[in-house]
Parts: sequence; structure tokens; C-alpha cells
Amino acid sequence: MGQQMKALTQDYGQIQKDYTSGIATTGRQTDISRAGVAAGQKTAEETYALGMKGQAADYTHATNVADLDFRKGIYTEQQKQLDDYWEMMGLRTSV
Repeated sequence: MGQQMKALTQDYGQIQKDYTSGIATTGRQTDISRAGVAAGQKTAEETYALGMKGQAADYTHATNVADLDFRKGIYTEQQKQLDDYWEMMGLRTSV
């Protein structure tokens, strides 16, 4: 009976070690998975931020180009009106 108890206790001890080892392995795998998810989220956030930065630069460029075109149009019209005025006054010399 003593030998059976000893064998049973050893078997139980081995089962406990296997169980604890399995839990530790599962915990490590979970940590690795969480790290992968966190890295993926960080990558997605960085990609989103980069895209937003690019969009902001594109928007700024587009508004700057539109403003420049608008100002060129104003300048051209002002020059045309000024030329017409001087021509009406008879002070414009032919170019």
C-alpha cells in the first residue's frame, strides 16, 4: 500500500508539473499574441498618421495652388484695366 501511495503521489506530482508547464506555455503564447496585436495596432496607427499627414500636405498644396491662381487672375485683370485706363487717357504708348 505504501508503494502504491508513493507511485500515486509521484504520478500526481508529475501531472501537476505538466499542468503548470502547460499553463506557463499558454501564458507565453498569449503574451506573444498580445505583443503581435499591439505591434499590428501600432503599425496601423503609424500608417494612418502618415496617411493623414500626407492628406494634410496635399490639401495645403492644393489650396496654395488655388490661391496663387486666384492672385494671378486678379493681377492680370488689374493690369488689363490699368492698360485700358491709360489707353483711354491717351497716355499709353504702344508696346
